[in-house]
Amino acid sequence: MVNEEGGFTKRVTMFNGKNYVFWKVRMKTYIQSLGFDVWDAAEEEYQKTPTVVTKYQKMEFTCNTKAMNALLAGLHELDLIKVMYFTSTKVIWDKMSNCYEGDNKVNKSKLQGNRMQFESLSMNDDEDISKYF
Repeated sequence: MVNEEGGFTKRVTMFNGKNYVFWKVRMKTYIQSLGFDVWDAAEEEYQKTPTVVTKYQKMEFTCNTKAMNALLAGLHELDLIKVMYFTSTKVIWDKMSNCYEGDNKVNKSKLQGNRMQFESLSMNDDEDISKYF
């Protein structure tokens, strides 16, 4: 994470409910800095097994836990409540994205509404374009 002086720090950026897109970029970079396999946990859903048996399962568990720790450490209580019972980093990541970015259907609906609003804009007869410069 970049601190106020422009240097890097290992502290997780807290999400305050605003500017989700910026927090998401910072969090993604932070989790990636923990290692390729740790970031992979955010992209692949972790399936908890009853008992950890193989070396691969242990590594998968560890990576998922590191990524979850980073995500949960970056959330305030109101957002933590939404995701605290999930056991997969990917599920948490996707839930946060849906809450603050919306899914494709919501985004398409918003875009369509904005497009209609934009296309219906027009100047009144008494308006002069020089007012806007």
